[in-house]
Amino acid sequence: VLLDAFALAEQHGYRREQVLALEFLGDVFRDENRPAEARMYYSRGLAVAQVVLVVAARAGLAARGDADLAHGRGSGAASIDARASRASRSTCCS
Repeated sequence: VLLDAFALAEQHGYRREQVLALEFLGDVFRDENRPAEARMYYSRGLAVAQVVLVVAARAGLAARGDADLAHGRGSGAASIDARASRASRSTCCS
């Protein structure tokens, strides 16, 4: 069932749900005392979660930049993109 849930989430591009399915798959294998398989699913889930964090960081910074610009603050899209790039490097793939 969890593999089917993961496949559906992947098919539709629902990354958060992919992370949850992978985490739960890891839990199942951990509970079955199969640590190698558990680590594989946890690692895959973590990789997808890092992508989710980068996307969320970029969206949050863009929204903040929009608000700054609306209030006459900030230096525009270049500044926002630079902040988003720094945020993505600090949250992903170190």
